Amino acid sequence: MPNPSPGRIDINRALAIIQQLHNDLRVDLGSNSTRDSRNAFFESAVAVIHYGHARWNPGGGDNDWCIKDGGSGRPQSDDVIVRCSTRDAWDTISGVGANGYHFQLEYIGKLPSNQNVYPPRRSALP
Repeated sequence: MPNPSPGRIDINRALAIIQQLHNDLRVDLGSNSTRDSRNAFFESAVAVIHYGHARWNPGGGDNDWCIKDGGSGRPQSDDVIVRCSTRDAWDTISGVGANGYHFQLEYIGKLPSNQNVYPPRRSALP
């Protein structure tokens, strides 16, 4: 799928795609989940946003959405989406990893340079 220019999908639409994928796949991101399963889900969700998907993002992807890790060998984030070009980041799932988690946006600012920002793997698409 071709990637349109950056900025086509705003943060509210990105959150809606993440939540729709969560609901449709009936993913549990609560206390019964593992860090690895949450990371796999989140990378899939951002891949849908980044590359597009016939079911969850048929309008096409926005290649300016990325995931991040904490740098220095720290793991991938399981709930932070980042604008690749600006490093602006939002927490998308409050309380992820605990029961009662919910979807909401919280702008956390520009990421420092010690955190790695990168596109999701295409193979993460559901």
